[in-house]
This record gives sequence, structure tokens and C-alpha cells, in this order.
Amino acid sequence: MSIEYTIEKIIHLPKLFRSLGNKSIHELLRDTGYFEIADQINQEDISKVLKRHPECINEWKLFSNDKRASSGWYLKELENNRHIVGYFDIKKGDTPVVEFSDNNEACAFFIKHEIENIRFI
Repeated sequence: MSIEYTIEKIIHLPKLFRSLGNKSIHELLRDTGYFEIADQINQEDISKVLKRHPECINEWKLFSNDKRASSGWYLKELENNRHIVGYFDIKKGDTPVVEFSDNNEACAFFIKHEIENIRFI
């Protein structure tokens, strides 16, 4: 399985998760093959594939907004086409936020951090 093929599957996870409803996000991520090659996939790789599928960015934003957890990564769109990615922990509060002017880069950063978080659940 190629890295690009795995990333293609990863960037479509939120839509798949929402449509199936009977598998956890952890199971779906495992099914992509990511666990076996996680160290070979970086934010830049994700960004390249995501550029071909800009519709997936909104899916990840919805996924971020719909999460109901006491901690986790989030992706938010601000005014002036700026985006932030951060980590929230109900006990510790927010960690420093990373700000982006590029929607694609913000989403790729979020995806990599989110899937790493999911991988260790």
C-alpha cells in the first residue's frame, strides 16, 4: 500500500465516519493502514494530497466542531481567512495555538496531529 493511497483514505475519514456510524474513528484509521506507516507520513505529504481534494477540508472542520471530548485537537476558522489549530484539555486549558493563513496547511497540520492522537487511543 502506497503512502499516497493511505493519505487518500485518511483525508476522507470524517465523511466515512459520519456515513457509517457503526465503527469508531480509531477502527477506521486503523483500516487505512496508517498505523503501519505513521512515521512515513508527514504534514507536507497530507497537504499535497489534500490540495487535490479541497472538499475534505470542510469535512475535517465539521469533524473538529462535532467532537465532544474533554481533550483533543481542534481546527477553527477565524475572520480574514485565518485558521488556528490547538489542543484543548479541560484540566489544563488550551495549549499554544498555531495560526495559519492557508486553509490547506492548517487542515494538514490538524489532520496529522489528530490522527496521531487517535492512533494512541
